Amino acid sequence: MSGWNMDNKFKIRMVEVLAGAAVVVPFLIDVYLYRLYTSNASSVFFTLILPILFAAVVIAGSLSEERSLINAIVGVAAVITFIVGSGSLYSYFSTEGGVFFGGLFTVVVSIGLFACVLLREIYHRVGGSQGSKVSSELENP
Repeated sequence: MSGWNMDNKFKIRMVEVLAGAAVVVPFLIDVYLYRLYTSNASSVFFTLILPILFAAVVIAGSLSEERSLINAIVGVAAVITFIVGSGSLYSYFSTEGGVFFGGLFTVVVSIGLFACVLLREIYHRVGGSQGSKVSSELENP
């Protein structure tokens, strides 16, 4: 049963990493093409809606993980991203005209969340391999 849980945890983490890549890559492409933020429908999707969905996926994944400090940090970063993204989406559709920096703030926070997810994955891979190495040494002295 332990192997089944590890496979599901791995799948959840990979979905989080792929969702984060779906947020970061289009933003970097926009920066590379010198279109940091435009007011068309695709940019609203990539700078506001997609980071909110990414944060929701990470929150759901953090709730299903074991309780640890690294998972708590990632969960808090996901909640912050979700709040910033939701507030930016609300302000985008409720205000008229002016300069809108909400999309930029949302993408910056979601890139930070993506970095946290990647660091957690690295931590689990390095810590998991060392943990299994230590447990195998304890079982077979």
